Amino acid sequence: MNPTLQVKTTPGVGDYMYALNKSFMLSRALNISFHVEFYWDHDEQHLHHFEDPETIVERFNYTLPFYRDAHKLSFSHHFNSSKKHPELERKRLIPNSDLRSLGANSMSKVEHGTAQWAFNHCPLEQQENKIVIWRPLFNAEIPREWKRAVTNEMWDQAIDFLQSIGYNIVELTYRSPIREAHYHIATCKFVICYDGMWHYFAKNYYKPMIVASRSAITKLHTPHALSLHEIDTQHGRAAYRHFNKQLKKLHVPSKQYRNLTLLDFIIDKANRYKQIFEDFYYSH
Repeated sequence: MNPTLQVKTTPGVGDYMYALNKSFMLSRALNISFHVEFYWDHDEQHLHHFEDPETIVERFNYTLPFYRDAHKLSFSHHFNSSKKHPELERKRLIPNSDLRSLGANSMSKVEHGTAQWAFNHCPLEQQENKIVIWRPLFNAEIPREWKRAVTNEMWDQAIDFLQSIGYNIVELTYRSPIREAHYHIATCKFVICYDGMWHYFAKNYYKPMIVASRSAITKLHTPHALSLHEIDTQHGRAAYRHFNKQLKKLHVPSKQYRNLTLLDFIIDKANRYKQIFEDFYYSH
């Protein structure tokens, strides 16, 4: 039996990219190649919503070539698999015994740690006044409550403010064609979003990010992002993470951000994350 990683996934781009990041990270840590099997609950032509521009498998096939070291791993897909692999109902990633025996410590770190990886270098020029935004307004299914803490009214206020100071706002939805979403994220200055949808595209390009969230899950998926939320006061004191109040500091130095502007602060966070990942990559 060859080393194999089995993955349960869903119709979301973030879910298959989470698994891809973990797979490539494990391959690098162990310095081996292995096979990755993706298990889908639907058929290959499945559309999650009749207005979706692509199937999730088409999105997967588009995304994979942009991954650093994409040639190091092989992949296969298993469709209508919900009853074929009951163990994957309990876990999202399952290494077979051959893979686990090659590096138990590395395997544990990848199973329980963050999913860090990167795309190949993007030759497209960054547009300094472009901000990419996505919010859960147009989702086919209502996201979890913590992903909706920042209201649509607050999102509208944020967009109005950013446009008033000269930024070009590109708003994506989960139905945005993947080539369009990829282009705009790759060429933007930074991203403001809710926790989900296209966040792994931004992460894999080391894009500075502000995520509307107060969940620890955000740190797992996007450790370089700054989390802001809807709480104005907490225990009678200013919370210092209010979404729109903090955006007003985008170009204003603040002690809260080490006397940097909010923009410079999130750029610095992204650069620090990039350095940590590159150090890992070139030391293995």
